[in-house]
Amino acid sequence: MKKLTGIIILLFSLSAYAQQDPLFSQYMFNKLVLNPAYAGSREILTIDMLDRYQWVGIDGAPRTFTVGAHMATRNRKVGLGFYAYRDAVGPTVNQGFMATYAYRLLLSKGSLSFGIQGGFKYFDFDWTQMNVEDPDYVFNPQDIQRFTPDANFGIYYQTNRFFAGLSSKQLFQNEYGQAREGEEVTYTKLLRHFYGMAGAAFPIAEKIVFRPSVLAKLVKNAPL
Repeated sequence: MKKLTGIIILLFSLSAYAQQDPLFSQYMFNKLVLNPAYAGSREILTIDMLDRYQWVGIDGAPRTFTVGAHMATRNRKVGLGFYAYRDAVGPTVNQGFMATYAYRLLLSKGSLSFGIQGGFKYFDFDWTQMNVEDPDYVFNPQDIQRFTPDANFGIYYQTNRFFAGLSSKQLFQNEYGQAREGEEVTYTKLLRHFYGMAGAAFPIAEKIVFRPSVLAKLVKNAPL
C-alpha cells in the first residue's frame, strides 16, 4: 500500500521543492513566527500553539509544532515575546527558540512596529532512520547535529481594520551542514527568507467578522 501511495504521488507531482523554514496554512493564528514586529500588537498577554500533521498514516510525514507568547509593556511602546518550534520530516528534525523585542510607534489611526528576534536553531539528521531494501555497508555516513545562532527582523503596521508586514528571517545565513565527496566539500547554508503579509477585517454582522489575508514568501532557488 505504501509503494502504491508513493507511485501515485510521483505521477501527480510535476515538481517538488524543499524548505528550510517551516510554513503552514494557519499562519494568521501565530504571526510572531513570521514577523517579530508583531510582538505586543494585541496589547494583552497572548499565547499561541499550533500542531500541524501532514499526510497522516505515512511514516516520516511532515509534522510542525510551534508555541509562543507575547505581550505589550505598560507604556504600550514595547512588545516582548518568544516562540519555539519543532519541524520534523522523515529523519530530519529542525527545532529552535527565538526571543523577541519590538518597539511600537503609536500613531493616530494605528501603530507601526519594528521588531527583532535572536536565538538558536538545532538541526539533526539521523541516518539510522533510513530504511533501504539493499543496504550498502560501504556507505556509512555520520549523523549530523548542529547548533546555529540566528536572527530575524520585521516591520508591522496595523489599524483596527487593516494590517501589513514585511520581515526577513535567517539573517546570518549560517552554515549548518557539509558533505564530502572525495576532496570536494559542499556546505549547506540557511538561506535568507523574505515574507510579506497583509489582511483586513470586514464586519458583516454583529458577531461575525470576515478577515481575509494573504502571505507571500521569497527565497533564493525556490519559486515565489
